[in-house]
Amino acid sequence: MTTRACDTEQGAVVLIAGRSWDGLTDRPSGYTEVTVRDGRIAEVGPSVDRADAEVVELGDRMLLPGLIDCHIHTTVDPGRLLRAFVSDGSAAIALRALPVLRDLLDRGFTTIRDLATFAAEPVTLSLRDAVARGHIVGPRMIVAPYLISARGAWRRLDIARVPLRP
Repeated sequence: MTTRACDTEQGAVVLIAGRSWDGLTDRPSGYTEVTVRDGRIAEVGPSVDRADAEVVELGDRMLLPGLIDCHIHTTVDPGRLLRAFVSDGSAAIALRALPVLRDLLDRGFTTIRDLATFAAEPVTLSLRDAVARGHIVGPRMIVAPYLISARGAWRRLDIARVPLRP
């Protein structure tokens, strides 16, 4: 679901689905209504208050809790790997991450932990802040922009001349 469906500037949004799963029970439940207010789930049940709310009918779809990806690299271009971080500026790296962030949210990931930017500047910090302020669309980001590893536990980045912080 995109953020448009849960944009709450005009009030609450009520999502109505044929099924839901809360992540705690063994089986999905039946018909479910969910009120989203200020970007947060405010009420869940077979019937919720719909006063002044935009109603979104999802048919027989199943509602799930937001997914969390605990190890992702939103700024890594898999086709170019570390070459991009030697030749591309931080702005280009950040811009390439925008569709990645939107795609993650559209696929149900509401929180991600982004590890190691591999860029001269910690662009994931700026991306995190832009998502939090609503300037760009994406999941909540927990970031660790610099690679931390035991000596010799990860291959040498200095071969690619990637600038790292001391």
